[in-house]
Amino acid sequence: MKVLICSSTFPASESDPVPRFVYDQLASIKVISTELDFIVIAPHNSHSQTKSQQHKEFKELRYHYFFPFSLEKLTGRGIGNSLQQNPLLYLQIPFLMLATFFVLLYQTRKHKPDYIYAHWFMPQGVVAALVAKLTHTPWVLTSHASDVSILGRLPFFGKRIVRSLLPSASKITAVSKKTEAKMRSFFSDEEWDRVILPKFKIIPMGINLPKTPVTTTTPNVSEILFIGRLVEKKGVNYLLEAMAQLKEEGIKVHLSIAGDGQLKNQLAEQAKQLDLLGKSVEFLGYLHDKSKQAAINSAGIVVVPSINTKSGDSEGLPVAVLEALSFGKICIASDASGAEDCIKDDINGFIVPEKDPDALAAKIKTVLKSPASELLKIRSNAMQSAQKFTWHKIAQEHIEFLWDNKRA
Repeated sequence: MKVLICSSTFPASESDPVPRFVYDQLASIKVISTELDFIVIAPHNSHSQTKSQQHKEFKELRYHYFFPFSLEKLTGRGIGNSLQQNPLLYLQIPFLMLATFFVLLYQTRKHKPDYIYAHWFMPQGVVAALVAKLTHTPWVLTSHASDVSILGRLPFFGKRIVRSLLPSASKITAVSKKTEAKMRSFFSDEEWDRVILPKFKIIPMGINLPKTPVTTTTPNVSEILFIGRLVEKKGVNYLLEAMAQLKEEGIKVHLSIAGDGQLKNQLAEQAKQLDLLGKSVEFLGYLHDKSKQAAINSAGIVVVPSINTKSGDSEGLPVAVLEALSFGKICIASDASGAEDCIKDDINGFIVPEKDPDALAAKIKTVLKSPASELLKIRSNAMQSAQKFTWHKIAQEHIEFLWDNKRA
């Protein structure tokens, strides 16, 4: 079976800090189902070296969407985040849509895939739906966060686009209940149950379990870690405010911030203004696989302080939450992160209100004061719950749900 993958976020190399979950998904599926033939179509980014690459698991095709090529800054780090950083990039959206349409149409006619698979509804899902209609090719969708709801802010046409194109998908998955709710808001309960629900399922992205043995000794809970892109929806500024509160109370904790992004300099300046930089807060930059696992393993608490931004950007279910659970870390996540799908408060982790540094600081203090026996129980529960999200299990769910294997 041949599947044409359309995604705006796809790593071009091992050193590319673009999130890898689409890459990991396809690689994991290929381990289980070798007869699936994937061709990935993704826009050029600063780490792209060639227009096409043949990987072990799939073929990768890159395309340009703006001239001069050096100005192609819209994709790669997340379209929403790029637009927030530089509103002038809104001018590139029509060019990206057109380029994606013509490339996908050409590749669909050339390869005649059994399915087109779009990651994110906007713009990939919209384009996939149009190409699918023109070429009579079934298409499927995975929605990751606010990619559908962003169209709700467009006057007149936004809601109509979702209501007319989404039902044409053969299968639809969302990574969390929060993502489902945003999608569902475009339909009445009757429409959702009748039109969408029969072909819909919540399937999160997965994780690879730790390659190195997880420490079983009592963790140093004064070592706190944030890992993720440094963009607004991650809510790191609220974590820094919580750290400042703890410092004022004389509580000694250390925060390592692992990741890169548009807000790195701004967050570093905030940490400096709060007299935290170099003392209580350290910026590690983007970490690759082994370095990332080492950082998680050495931390006692992993904090995921995600927020819903004013522009509507939000999380689906951050992989960082699942990774923290797999390492048996004490995970503190906000109620805007989607973590409620995998964390039961005070059982295998903790949930706090978004945009609330007071609550975040209070929860960290609670963990610091908790007996080792209680923390050990939470860590054990965390590792056990992470077993449900291994890439092997998640990939199997995608295989069984997204495609009709009888077409192969």
